[in-house]
Amino acid sequence: MNTNIVAIVGRPNVGKSALFNRLVGKRISIVDGTRGVTRDRLVGQVNWQERSFQIVDTGGIEFEAADNIKKSVQEQAEVAIKDAAAVLFVVDATEGIMPLDTDIMGLLRRCRKPVLLVVNKVDNEKVQPLAQNFRTLGVQEMFPVSALHGLGIRVLLDRVIQLVPESSAAAAAAPLKIAIVGKPNVGKSSYVNAVLQEKRLIVDDCPGTTRDSIDIHFSWKGKDILLIDTAGMKRKRKVDSAPEFFSVTRSLHTVERCDIVVMMIDARSGPTDEDSKIADLAARTGKGILICINKWDLMEKASTEDYAASVLGKLPFVGFAPIIFISALKRRNIYKVLDEVLLVNEQLDAKISTGMINKAVTEAQANLQHPYKGKKRFKIYYTTQTGSRPPTFTFFVNDVSILDRSYEKYLLNQLRNRFGFEGVPVRLRFRNRR
Repeated sequence: MNTNIVAIVGRPNVGKSALFNRLVGKRISIVDGTRGVTRDRLVGQVNWQERSFQIVDTGGIEFEAADNIKKSVQEQAEVAIKDAAAVLFVVDATEGIMPLDTDIMGLLRRCRKPVLLVVNKVDNEKVQPLAQNFRTLGVQEMFPVSALHGLGIRVLLDRVIQLVPESSAAAAAAPLKIAIVGKPNVGKSSYVNAVLQEKRLIVDDCPGTTRDSIDIHFSWKGKDILLIDTAGMKRKRKVDSAPEFFSVTRSLHTVERCDIVVMMIDARSGPTDEDSKIADLAARTGKGILICINKWDLMEKASTEDYAASVLGKLPFVGFAPIIFISALKRRNIYKVLDEVLLVNEQLDAKISTGMINKAVTEAQANLQHPYKGKKRFKIYYTTQTGSRPPTFTFFVNDVSILDRSYEKYLLNQLRNRFGFEGVPVRLRFRNRR
């Protein structure tokens, strides 16, 4: 298979996520002593010796899994193996060979992929002899490592890059990063699966199924997209475990590192306080914002116009965000969201000439003069765009201290009416002209 994907597999709690984080060079996958923390496939990029490949972390395989989530975890792991050019089979040196290790090895033999046996937790010389016991699994290439301390990782990487097609790390262009955010169980993972037309993420009625922020690369109308499915945002007092705490924290970080935030809202419950906090963070950090009302198929006879008005009434500071009504389950309008995302991205990069800006500002002042403050009136000498992503405009004025905030809002609305900026926050800065 001509792919540069390498899959990490193994039973639960052998250190797969720790190895994943070590290879990508940052903490992406949640590491916790709790069994079964990783559920979905996590994808990261590894750059080594001027080469690049994708690494996929999977949930722990348990062949006799009883519940639906554990069965889905195994399915996700098997898909990752199928898509991979090579597999890193991780075992725990301190526990020795377990029956489940033998069963997983049987699965890997049937897949006929190159397998590197990674014996993890070889943290010191006393543990090193234990690694040799794993040769009975029948894997020719074995690599004792400590994912926690970084021991043996260089040797492992040198071998891995020999098994994947050449791909320059420098050639990888930055994709458009889209974060799907919202409360638990609003349909974020269902939406991603619908877009990709495959069961890429585990979906379950149990809130909190997604724990990590899941990065998924794909292309839409010629644009390289990084779609990030996040864990559901909860109120702090409802976060009752370490994995959930890291999930919520990672979701907040995802908003900060993405380009565009797609806010997923359950049509039946409408916007909540958590949605308001997400919208506020997205606006303050200059992200493009799109609001998706999911499960609209359940809202019989409801008016989209009335519902949109109620949403913006609860989220007035993102009144510039387009609202799209979708059903991930019925696949309604799921691609319209991506089309709108591309338009919002264009608005983030919009550049307006100084002449056009000043014409718009002059007309705005003619239609509504700034009120006097005492005997002094606020004057704008000229305006220019000084930034993008988000669009930023600097007004050179006579006295910033007398600027009326309502007039600032008026100017912002006039710029939006003239130039659009749908889905993006616009920043106005005012400076005294010397």
